[in-house]
Amino acid sequence: MADWIGELIPDATVTSPAEPSAEAVWPEHPFDSTGLGLWEAHLPTRSVRYSRALLEALGYARGQLDPRLDAWRALIHPQDALRVDAAMTRHLTGQSSQFRIECRLRHAQGHYVWMLVLGEISERDAEGRPLRMLCSHTDLSERRALETALGESEQKFRLLFETSPIGLALLDLTGRWLDANPALCSLLGYARDELLQRSFQEITHQDDLTADLDQAGRLLAGEIEGYCIEKRQLRCDGSVLRVSFCNHLLRDADGNPRGFLAQFQQLAGEDVVSPSDAGVEVEELTPEQAQALAVEPSTQARHLDASSGVIGLHALSPRSQLCDALEAEINLASRHGRNLALLLLEIEPRGRDEHAVQALESELDHRLRTVVRRSDLMMRCAPHTLAFVLKQLESPEQALRVIEQLLAEVRQVGEQSSSASVDACLGASLYPQDGDSAATLLSGAERALGQARDAGRNTFRFADGAFDALMADRSAALKLLRAALERREVRNSYRPVVALDDGAPRILEVVPVFLGEDSPPVTLAELLPGTPQGELLQQVQRRVSEQVDQDLEELLARFGPGIPVAFRLHPLLLREANIDRTLRPIIALRRETGASVAVLVEEYLLASVGNNVYLHLRELREHGVDFVIDGFGGSVSNFHRMAELAPRWVVIEPRLAARHTDPSDLRMLRALIRIARCVDAQVAWPAGVSLPPLRNHRIDVDATIVAETWRPYDIDLPRSGALG
Repeated sequence: MADWIGELIPDATVTSPAEPSAEAVWPEHPFDSTGLGLWEAHLPTRSVRYSRALLEALGYARGQLDPRLDAWRALIHPQDALRVDAAMTRHLTGQSSQFRIECRLRHAQGHYVWMLVLGEISERDAEGRPLRMLCSHTDLSERRALETALGESEQKFRLLFETSPIGLALLDLTGRWLDANPALCSLLGYARDELLQRSFQEITHQDDLTADLDQAGRLLAGEIEGYCIEKRQLRCDGSVLRVSFCNHLLRDADGNPRGFLAQFQQLAGEDVVSPSDAGVEVEELTPEQAQALAVEPSTQARHLDASSGVIGLHALSPRSQLCDALEAEINLASRHGRNLALLLLEIEPRGRDEHAVQALESELDHRLRTVVRRSDLMMRCAPHTLAFVLKQLESPEQALRVIEQLLAEVRQVGEQSSSASVDACLGASLYPQDGDSAATLLSGAERALGQARDAGRNTFRFADGAFDALMADRSAALKLLRAALERREVRNSYRPVVALDDGAPRILEVVPVFLGEDSPPVTLAELLPGTPQGELLQQVQRRVSEQVDQDLEELLARFGPGIPVAFRLHPLLLREANIDRTLRPIIALRRETGASVAVLVEEYLLASVGNNVYLHLRELREHGVDFVIDGFGGSVSNFHRMAELAPRWVVIEPRLAARHTDPSDLRMLRALIRIARCVDAQVAWPAGVSLPPLRNHRIDVDATIVAETWRPYDIDLPRSGALG
């Protein structure tokens, strides 16, 4: 028996012959209704009661686990027992305000489960002695598995670093060498210790140093995320070596620059030139020959992906590199039951003006990066082909949205350039629909890319028709939408937008106002970009061509003052260049009509928009505009922004809600609790998904079961069947 049980907790059954009644020991309160893994100990009797969630997490049924404190102590892994005893002793003796420990508890099936155990004395007797203690248990298995995977990733990186035939180096932000692999030491003729005593400036040819430092400055300023140039390196013996040099910014977990990962590769067909030979050669050549021989740093820096470690290293085998990264993401997706998408985007820039083509490519590179999340992978796998690995997809529909946005960006960049043009086609494959290996997904995406190429410019295809069912749902949604437009005389049919969040067409929000010809419109076309329904989109565009004042007059005549209006803010409208024009008509509508205005924002966008855009969104609150956070997936990373926007509604992503009602998986329930505490919003829970109780003495989540739509203003919208 642990010392703290025997020494710090007197056994009341020994010192007092009359044992307290069960009612006295365990007064009634909703212990199990929290849905959390808890135990509560009555210290004088050393008795413990366990919540249902904790028993299920450890694989026990009610009554199978001995309700004694030493029985819980016996579940602790032997290697963790001393740490647990020490932490408990500190808390019981008043040396710490809280008992907190990460330890392993034995599951009923014999394996151990990592838990974060948090506890404190919840009640003391008249003399100040501990009477009751409450402990919560949080399953850390997923986090520990991730830490293990990260450790394995670090080992793989170290193995790649040491064994790579290409020269690799780690440098700090000042250019000082932190590490160099054997290939680089051999290439430059230095021992590792000698090289680490120098800076990269010392071994870079002076004529090439300025261009190199300029690119490094742009890299640190965030203008680019990596670059490759050709330059001259000075070897240990003073000879000169022409190399392809790629520099890549490394960031810490908070996104702050941490250092550089540099790559050196001798250019094909280039020999090492001794100092004397180099001087004689240059002196005897004509100026034209000398200029041809000189190495001019390439100012056309090739941008690399900085968010994924070695992903994006230019000279590694692109296909094998992509397969390795894809295989790792498939393993994670399989473990956590998520979807994954591989996109191959082929871009064909054209134009007689080389500078215009280069400017177009640079702008396109920047714009495409704004579409994908920082956690996604983006790399160049061929001169004109980019690969995207979209991770942690809750549904295949998310991949379709990204595809449409990527192609929309390509079209927009091409339209904005007067001296160059660009076409694109895209092939995609999905995990697990199109295979469960990197080779299968890559083969499927390449096949789909070929089909898209044959179909014509600015098209996309999916491998093996994986999206046929989804596109059929899209067609059904468009039919409902067309019916709504044709029945504009019916009040509630005038303004629905159909969405597919739960895999079937349903009315999600109302959008009665368009922003006018001088502003980017919030239209049905923005919600369904890239669809071939030209006639429908032309109807919408005709409405957009009308003036805002005319729209407001019609709305006032039709609905009167105080009309309820909801806007969905498409990602394209949340750019720095568009945000003011996007929000100005919304504020005018609220001010001039007194309408009840809500703005709907996808939850994932809160983390991706810049600070200036976010400040504009916050200004809407000053004008009485409500916020609705849609597609909430249980992430806690955006809570601080959600809390500042103070949304009126938070709409749970239906597939995730269905997945997270298992009592043993409490991520969504914990997220709901965080909403109740921090955001103070009404929660819209999808129809057909039962909600476990979430009430105790501190938490009371009022989760409304919604049917076909959420109703932020109690609008009597018709059910989707009424539109068909």
